[in-house]
Amino acid sequence: MSDVRSQIGKALEGFLTPEQVRKLVDEVLASKKRARAEFNCRKCGKRQVQYAEVDDTKTVVQALETLANQAFGKPTESKSEAGITFIRQVVAPDGAG
Repeated sequence: MSDVRSQIGKALEGFLTPEQVRKLVDEVLASKKRARAEFNCRKCGKRQVQYAEVDDTKTVVQALETLANQAFGKPTESKSEAGITFIRQVVAPDGAG
């Protein structure tokens, strides 16, 4: 009997075109968030608040980790005499990057 994950994988097979996958990754890498900055005005001394859009690094890292785990599986552990070695090999498709 096939597990649910492989059934979902088969259902999604061929669902996204290479261009759509590229757009998904581009959108993930471009994730932004709104940040708040408070400061005292140099002229009047009043407290000022400004908002700015900044890169959302934490979200980008989490999204890339999730995508990599879904695409390649979670990193495996192997014990050696020197301790534990984590190996993740990522190969970009042709034309990516």
